[in-house]
Amino acid sequence: MKENTKKKTSISTKLLTIIVPVVSILVVVLILISFNVSKKMIQDSSKELLRSSVSSQSAKINSWLDQNLSTLSAAKQAIEATDMDDATLQRMLNGFYNYNSNFPEGIYIATSDGKTMKASESSKDFTGLKDSAWYKKGLSTVSLATTAPYQNSEGAMIISAAGMLQDKGTSTVRVMSADMSLDSVTIIVNASISMEDASAFLVDTSNMSILAHRDSALLGSTLSTSDSDAFLAGVAKKLAARDYTLDDIAGNMTAFKAVGSTGWILVSYIPQSIIFADVQKLGTLMIIIGIIAIILLALVIYQVIKYVTKPISGLTKNITDMSSGDFTIEISHKSNDEIATMGESLDEFSGAMRHMIADIRDTAENLESQADNSSNAAHEMHEAAKIQGQSMEQLKETVDQLSASVNDIAQNATTLANVVADTRERGETADEKMKQTVAVSEKAKAEMEQVGAAMNEILDNMSQLQSAINKVGTASEEITNIIGLIGEIASETNLLSLNASIEAARAGEAGRGFAVVASEIGKLATNSSDSVEKISKLIEEIHSLIGDAVAQADRSAANVNESSTSIHGAVDTFDEIYRNIEETNTMIQEVLDKIEEVDSVATNVAAVSEEQAASSEEILSTSETMVEQANHITENSQLVAADSEDLKKSSERLAEHVSKFKIDKVNTKEVE
Repeated sequence: MKENTKKKTSISTKLLTIIVPVVSILVVVLILISFNVSKKMIQDSSKELLRSSVSSQSAKINSWLDQNLSTLSAAKQAIEATDMDDATLQRMLNGFYNYNSNFPEGIYIATSDGKTMKASESSKDFTGLKDSAWYKKGLSTVSLATTAPYQNSEGAMIISAAGMLQDKGTSTVRVMSADMSLDSVTIIVNASISMEDASAFLVDTSNMSILAHRDSALLGSTLSTSDSDAFLAGVAKKLAARDYTLDDIAGNMTAFKAVGSTGWILVSYIPQSIIFADVQKLGTLMIIIGIIAIILLALVIYQVIKYVTKPISGLTKNITDMSSGDFTIEISHKSNDEIATMGESLDEFSGAMRHMIADIRDTAENLESQADNSSNAAHEMHEAAKIQGQSMEQLKETVDQLSASVNDIAQNATTLANVVADTRERGETADEKMKQTVAVSEKAKAEMEQVGAAMNEILDNMSQLQSAINKVGTASEEITNIIGLIGEIASETNLLSLNASIEAARAGEAGRGFAVVASEIGKLATNSSDSVEKISKLIEEIHSLIGDAVAQADRSAANVNESSTSIHGAVDTFDEIYRNIEETNTMIQEVLDKIEEVDSVATNVAAVSEEQAASSEEILSTSETMVEQANHITENSQLVAADSEDLKKSSERLAEHVSKFKIDKVNTKEVE
């Protein structure tokens, strides 16, 4: 049996190489999904927090404005409700000086005729009164409204709340105003951020100037879409497009919020790197946890696979032993799963193969014994044929001598006719010759009877040889039937392997190990089918040899029958010769007794001698034919002996094939 030198890989290793990468990929996918979900959640949370923060800051700024406007509106209403003289109005203006930190200079009033009033301690400069922003704003509104931010004489950014005073009974227009520092707004913008590490600045969209910023150098600067700072340029682009939606600008999450109806936009932003710093930490932590989880899962999977494939290892060893010809194993099964079912089926197959191989072995032994008997019979027949040939050679020599004697008799008879005087002397010589001829004839007759007995024995041996060959043919037919049964079992095993492969395919990943086992069983069935085919070919060769042996035996039997018939004819001829010789001897005796009658009977003796010479020639021809038949018998016996040797070698080859299978010793192995 050809040994498979291909490197084997265990099912455990295959499962580990498949499951561990799959689990690792799943863990990595889960980590990526978790990371992205966490990133999205943190991003959404940051957006919401940033929106909430910028809304809170905007509300605080708007509240600051409303509070200041409410205070100033109360003062305006008081002035409008009371018809104050200048002294009373001055005292009121002095009372508002440093009254509120948001407008420390207090309240001041200007009239359309150029008259101005302010607190005594105020340093307010009224230069360019009619061109000032606060005055123009006051002339355009009755209620208090704020001006656009501008720089005062000291260079500080301020806004003014201005409104026209309603005077009763006068045509003079008076404007009340108060300057409010934006320092408080800057504090609100920079200090009221609820989101850690976030920044904010306030922009007046009327002129795109920055009203409040953490960087004091940017206060009063104007935003432009062509700004060298990519972030400020992006903010300017959004404000110019009046797009106040939350957006990612130059790597910063940026939120916009309008401050009431002031035209101010509060811009709050935080770098994405700060937002996702925790996400990066979370990702690193997830990677570490994933690696630990993969290692733990690999250990657990290894133990599970080891537990599941343990019975498969034993079953694989049993199948390997069976594929190498060892059917001495018996498999017991404790569990009730598919592996146990396979073990049970394999055990039944092993038992069936043991019984089958035992039957084949017995048949091979019987065939070998019968081949030995056939070979011995063929050798005996060959020896008998050789003896027959030798006997025929001796018979031929005897016939040659007899022919020579008969010729001598003829010559003597002729001489007897011419030499009557010497008839008695020559008659005595003829009498001696005839006695020798009688002795030789008796010997030839005995040898011919021996040849006849030998031919009968050859016929019996040929009959035994035909019977033995017929038994060999019957045994080969039984072997053919057994081989057919082996082929059917191999086919059923192959079908079982196919069904197991289908069930394993239905089981998916869990059935891959069983699919490998089913494939091994299919290979075993294929090997069994190949062995059946080889044995079938061997049986066909044996059938062919048996047919040749039977045909050769039939031909040999026919030749022996022909030889036997010829020998029996020769025996009859010898009997006739013997009788003729006895008659001749009697006649010679009469010649000796009646020498005086020699002349009258000499012619008759000569004629009889010629007839005897012709008969001796016929006997010689018959003996030559018998020698040829004996040679044919010898050659046929050699062919029968060669066929018997071939039959014996075929039985030995069959026994050698069967001896490769082990079926005697039984070992029990369990499939758990």
